[in-house]
Amino acid sequence: MDPITLSALAGTLLKVGPGLIRGIGSLFGDKAARVADTVAGITEAVGGQGGAPSSQQDKVAQALAALPPEQLLELKAMQQELDNQAARIEAEREARQLQHEETLSGQHLADVQQARQQHRDHWMPSVLTLALFVMMAGVTWALFNWGIPDSNRDLVVYIGGQIAGFFATAVGYWLGSSRSSKEKDQRLQRQSPGGAQ
Repeated sequence: MDPITLSALAGTLLKVGPGLIRGIGSLFGDKAARVADTVAGITEAVGGQGGAPSSQQDKVAQALAALPPEQLLELKAMQQELDNQAARIEAEREARQLQHEETLSGQHLADVQQARQQHRDHWMPSVLTLALFVMMAGVTWALFNWGIPDSNRDLVVYIGGQIAGFFATAVGYWLGSSRSSKEKDQRLQRQSPGGAQ
């Protein structure tokens, strides 16, 4: 096998791990099972040493290059199944990652909804919005009327950007769907038989 093929195969072997290598080898007969056991031992030894994945892949590729040609042929016969298993493992990892991200997003949305529900008639959103408006107006006025020293330019841009972002979020609360949703909930509560009229 050429070095590029050995390197790719080494990467696959490291992904699937020794247990799966042995399992796949046993599907291909006794001779393949012995080769798989040898290769699994190589991946265990290299994986146990630690190091960067590319370094581990190079070490496994070097060890594979030292195998007798008949063992490499057995390994080549198993390569398609090893590649399939590596792809399955990667797909499962990506699916778990996506599910985790969706769970976190759902928890965040539920947390936001709970906070809105608990603070729906509180005075704080109004005060914060007015304070942010005053801060935004003050920063804008200062930028047009005062010169910014070069040593502070990045700091002013950062702080101004933060205030603008906070102000946009506050405006989004009042003009966005969360405010209209709040008003709709209040109307429905007033119209319900048990609600205040």
